[in-house]
Amino acid sequence: MSNNFLKLRNKSIQKIYDSYLYAMNQIMTFYLSCVVFDEHAVLTDVEDYSIRASYNFCDEFTTIKKVKDVKNLIENNTFQQLYRKQTLVSQISILEYYFSKLVKILRVPKSELEKPAELSEYGMNFFSKNATLCRIHAIARVYKIDSVITKYQAFSALQGYINTRNMIVHNQGSFDKKYKGKAYVYWKKYFHGQKLMISENMIDDICFFLNDHVKVFTKEIDSALIP
Repeated sequence: MSNNFLKLRNKSIQKIYDSYLYAMNQIMTFYLSCVVFDEHAVLTDVEDYSIRASYNFCDEFTTIKKVKDVKNLIENNTFQQLYRKQTLVSQISILEYYFSKLVKILRVPKSELEKPAELSEYGMNFFSKNATLCRIHAIARVYKIDSVITKYQAFSALQGYINTRNMIVHNQGSFDKKYKGKAYVYWKKYFHGQKLMISENMIDDICFFLNDHVKVFTKEIDSALIP
């Protein structure tokens, strides 16, 4: 992620931007470590060994799994989907936290933050009340920044990523038809209640999409603050 580093004039924004990159790097390190374990771990001779969440409590008050339980998760690809989904959830949480801190530093008025994110492209109007999208568009309005992150492609992608996270967290990782109008094209084939399957490429796509757009927008904000 070295190509995402920025040298900003505003020290407060520099601090939270560096924290954003650090957090993204940490979650991708976790993700790739899981990939290594998933693809290369040899568990055949230790299947009956128990793994405890804590050794400070008795069995009734801690979580215990056997190695064979983990091996079964790997063999049926459940573990693969588990760490992909948790990585996606963390990526979106990191993004949300960054913009929640940014609007405070920039002192964006509450009245602006309460307005929906809106744009008009391709002869159509689009809007969202999602807090992160509202923060992005509020910053752009207040500081008069015409950024790629406020255009339809980014608007649609961010809404899709956030909706995916919401289905994982709030709907047990199952497709919900109420999100259908805000979903990706490939979701059109999903039926209500079907488990979402997160592809390997999706994790990498989200990482680089978020980092690239956040980098450009942050640089534009920093430039807008220069007298």
